[in-house]
Amino acid sequence: MARQDWFRNTDWNPEIKATFYKKLGRARKKDQYLKIQAYYLSCTFPEVALDLLEEYFARGDKFFLADAFVTQASAYLSLGNIENAFTSYERALNREREFPHAGTEAFVDYPFLVAKRRCRERYDSALEVLRGKKTGIFRVHAFKREAALALILADLKECSSAREHAVAALGFAETPGSGLRYHPHLGTVTSAYEPICATLRELAGFDSILQ
Repeated sequence: MARQDWFRNTDWNPEIKATFYKKLGRARKKDQYLKIQAYYLSCTFPEVALDLLEEYFARGDKFFLADAFVTQASAYLSLGNIENAFTSYERALNREREFPHAGTEAFVDYPFLVAKRRCRERYDSALEVLRGKKTGIFRVHAFKREAALALILADLKECSSAREHAVAALGFAETPGSGLRYHPHLGTVTSAYEPICATLRELAGFDSILQ
């Protein structure tokens, strides 16, 4: 690993941990390095990521707080702790309301998770977020937004609106490339979303689902 990448480990063991904390002790911006390392471990070593984030929060940084909450949500999702993930996303969104410059992907990830899990008690808050003015820069952001709207509205039996959003989501999913000259695949809808796309195709075809 490059010398400057000591805080971007994707693996974790006693040796890596020792090296990380040795370099962290010499670093000036310790809070940033804790947050970044937590991000890289949030899916593979979620417990470690959560511990690193607790250290980050304890340092009192405010500027990247929303981003840290999103990483925390990702770690909780990796552990299957959906309720804590929701709470972390909500904290990220609240922080963004206070400081709009602190942009994250919580504005699509939170409602998308609500829709996938059919958490009806959170539909109102998810719809409020989805109907806000914030938009993403990548196709996957638009896809998640339209897909979440389609799934929630279908569950609320608003079939016509659900179909419109399903068709829109599929349009973003089926458009090849990112539209970015130097990053043709950045932010596109990958095959990982195929199960959702299958549901959206049923919705777009007027089939009754989500009984």
